[in-house]
Amino acid sequence: MFLSKLVPGINKKVGARLYYPEDVPPVDCQHDGVCFNTITVTTTDGLSISGLATQAPLDARCCVVFFHGNSGSAAQCAPLVAPLYQLGAQIIVADYRGYGGNEGHPSEEGLMHDARAFYGHATAVSNLPVLLVGHSLGGNIAIQLAAEGDRNIVGLVTVNAVASVVAFVPAYIRRFVADRFEAAAKARLITIPWTIAHDIGDQVVPLTHGLALCHDAFQNVNMRLVTLNNRRHDFVVQSIAPLISEHLSILAGGMRRWAM
Repeated sequence: MFLSKLVPGINKKVGARLYYPEDVPPVDCQHDGVCFNTITVTTTDGLSISGLATQAPLDARCCVVFFHGNSGSAAQCAPLVAPLYQLGAQIIVADYRGYGGNEGHPSEEGLMHDARAFYGHATAVSNLPVLLVGHSLGGNIAIQLAAEGDRNIVGLVTVNAVASVVAFVPAYIRRFVADRFEAAAKARLITIPWTIAHDIGDQVVPLTHGLALCHDAFQNVNMRLVTLNNRRHDFVVQSIAPLISEHLSILAGGMRRWAM
């Protein structure tokens, strides 16, 4: 009886500290000459979630599906990823339940429903191979989605990704936490080209998370760890665009291995 009352209370408090939704809804917009249009997807549990998407450029090489981090939104992140369009990437910026003015309440299970819905949209509207890109909590989501092994996902880039949310929770309550976001077991399933990019100065999600993911994915010969020196937790496209460009070169057969 005591645990039946305790556990929901713990999860409610952890959830309040875990999720920081940004409420700005996505709207049609333009950044750096790149036009984003509002799209709406329907999840398998019946929610309608809005995000943003570009048309495919004439020289399209892939479709990037971007998963933002905590306290973010599709509207906030569109200007961050717009430069990827110039690399030949169609861009879909996913949003989540409870974020960006969307209905519902965030949870690990729910966010994965949302991620699959946006990935499903990408494969429905385009024949392009899909490159998953995730920042912070979105990196964890991208890892879990990539681990499901759909053949259209041909690459993965995670930036300052959270290896485990439980690592931020006091040890004495970890076993009661429902939304764990533990990527270790999932990382071991990934065999596609994967760049684990992590900033050495990240004070929000320390480099130890990137190292943990690298350790867990060690047997993936297509995985690499790239340390960044931006000295912050943000998604800095100037640092990430060259890494994504290398992924696109691999897709095109222009590279046999990662650039050193």
